[in-house]
Amino acid sequence: SVPSTMPTQLPSTIPSEVNIALLDSATAWQSSHNYPSSPGVGIASKAIDGNTDGDWWTNGDWGGGSVTHTVQETDPSWHVTWPAAHRISRIKVWNRTDCCGGRIIGFVLNIYLNGDIMWSSAESTVNTSSDEEMYDFQDIPSHRVGDKVEVQLPGNSKMLQLAEVQVFGYSAVVALTPLKDLGNPSAANSLGFCEGDCDNDNQCTGNLICYQRHGDLTLGLPPGCTGQAHFAGHDYCGYP
Repeated sequence: SVPSTMPTQLPSTIPSEVNIALLDSATAWQSSHNYPSSPGVGIASKAIDGNTDGDWWTNGDWGGGSVTHTVQETDPSWHVTWPAAHRISRIKVWNRTDCCGGRIIGFVLNIYLNGDIMWSSAESTVNTSSDEEMYDFQDIPSHRVGDKVEVQLPGNSKMLQLAEVQVFGYSAVVALTPLKDLGNPSAANSLGFCEGDCDNDNQCTGNLICYQRHGDLTLGLPPGCTGQAHFAGHDYCGYP
């Protein structure tokens, strides 16, 4: 499974969760636009405008609704990004409802941090193989951190249409912690968050665990850490 992450210290009072897709810093993008000659119709930002109504029409106006629309293509996708990382706990994906709801079947939802997948809907119990008005991903592990949420529709000749993507989390950004090399500790509970080199969980303080990379840099660092390992074989402590 993909490991979770949290900042070095959590605030003593956790603020209320908000839809961070509505923050001014959020930017929406989609792989293509089916109606480039019709300004405002089916554009990516329709999925982060606060309107969950999945009707393509509005008061008889074709394309006047709040629904995105790609062309028919291979692996169409949509995403929302932020310039900094946020803690994410729940995502709701709203589908088109006036017709064509089955087009979204089989979509995959991903949370990224610095280009790495931190969580995928493959880990979720939510079934995307049926046509639903809304898919509620409530089982995202606590304190998952990301700077990008992606909806992808794998396959050929696919068309992605979204009414809204609500990303619930905390508006406060999460600062990444630089790696710190302290050598291999001789005592238990010696290494803190993003500190190394660890060989087992007992060398990490509190509930931290040792992220064993076994010299394979493709496994990445503990989520929430940044920087370059002092040695390729070094492992670092992170949150489970």
